[in-house]
Amino acid sequence: MDRDVTDQPVARADMYSFLAALFLQEPDAQTLPGQLQALQLARHYAPASQTAVLADIRQEYYDCFFVPMSAKYTPPFESALSASTGPGRFGALASPEAREAANLYEAAGFDPQALHSFAPLKETALPDHVGFELAFMAYLCLQESRSAERGESDAARRWAEWQMRFLSGHLNGWLPKLAAELAQRQAEFYAAAAALAAGWTAAAFAELAARYEGRADNGGRETL
Repeated sequence: MDRDVTDQPVARADMYSFLAALFLQEPDAQTLPGQLQALQLARHYAPASQTAVLADIRQEYYDCFFVPMSAKYTPPFESALSASTGPGRFGALASPEAREAANLYEAAGFDPQALHSFAPLKETALPDHVGFELAFMAYLCLQESRSAERGESDAARRWAEWQMRFLSGHLNGWLPKLAAELAQRQAEFYAAAAALAAGWTAAAFAELAARYEGRADNGGRETL
């Protein structure tokens, strides 16, 4: 992962926003080409027309995340994946981790319902959706940047510590499981999206930890 990207809060925010949008919004004709390039899937889908590719990936989006009877269904919630006991054996929703995520959102001033997201997601009251958690990270990065621009170095550091706390206590513990579950269900686009997110969050945590705490590689699970 490019250190220049992981080291700059605005660049980190942009990447988190890109990753969040993969899960919060249906793919469309404008965003899909860039997404395929980022996920290194452009050649894989090249033989088909863009219209057919878009239809296939939209169907995969519905099947993976909104149709429980689908063979590809994988609940994109921290609660379900953190408590998973094996492939396809998901934990109950609304776990303590979900409640903690909601509390952190409120304390930081982040409102997931204000995000641009697929209409059915607006109806969910579950705060630990993968898109919400990634968008929260984008929000924290922007707060760090704004504090730094005002010369508030202590505040900027606190926002960076929030990022490390959320990565270690939430995303880094379950994103690899989400990627593995989606790969097992042959959900190629969203397995690649989850794998990219897992790799990104691990690299971002390592960079922040090395800079602020002197802990370059410790599995990403410590709590501040």
